[in-house]
Amino acid sequence: MRRVWVIRGGEEHDLVDAFVDGGYIAVEYPDVTDGRTLDTYDVTERLRARGWTVPEARAEMFEQFVHRIGIGDLVVLPDTARREVVIGRVDGAYAFHGFLDPDSHRHRREVTWLGRHAVGLLPESSRDITRQRTALTERSSAALLAHAEAVERGEVGRNPSQVVAPAPVRAARDPRSPRAATTKAPSKPAAPSGKACPSCFLVKALDLFPAGSDVCVDCE
Repeated sequence: MRRVWVIRGGEEHDLVDAFVDGGYIAVEYPDVTDGRTLDTYDVTERLRARGWTVPEARAEMFEQFVHRIGIGDLVVLPDTARREVVIGRVDGAYAFHGFLDPDSHRHRREVTWLGRHAVGLLPESSRDITRQRTALTERSSAALLAHAEAVERGEVGRNPSQVVAPAPVRAARDPRSPRAATTKAPSKPAAPSGKACPSCFLVKALDLFPAGSDVCVDCE
């Protein structure tokens, strides 16, 4: 049975475009050399010596990348900046690119990227994959496998190279700009409809003032 793997494109998903453009997936492990020459115990001890946390679990993850991922397996790559996922098919065996800098994700596998689409199109039970914190996890549920194979057949998604840039962060408006005034200036109080009597100091209706007099009828 084909497996489905969810892999992160870097700690902050900042390598998604590099993975898609380069046609590969990768894990970092800068302190580990060619995985074909090491067993899980060797990897665990190297990670432990370098102060990695949970070295046993990390070594197991590395073993999965090197030995368990099979050619023909499907991979889901969360593209969190665009709220999308990219789905591909593993087409190459594990390769160690020793000529690269240790921090350049030297442990790689060739992938043919099949399509990309919004996270909301994933089966509901699999939409949490965008919050995955581990670099690699097997998620071979029947629903996700069927969905990935639908992408492979071209029934779901679009060309993986057709990307939509992340929504721009809305900058704070310059308070000096005329458009920055989002609240109306307080309106001036309405002028009184009557007249103030200089004798009683009360504002009274105009018809309470005799013609030509400033004093109200009550004060005359």
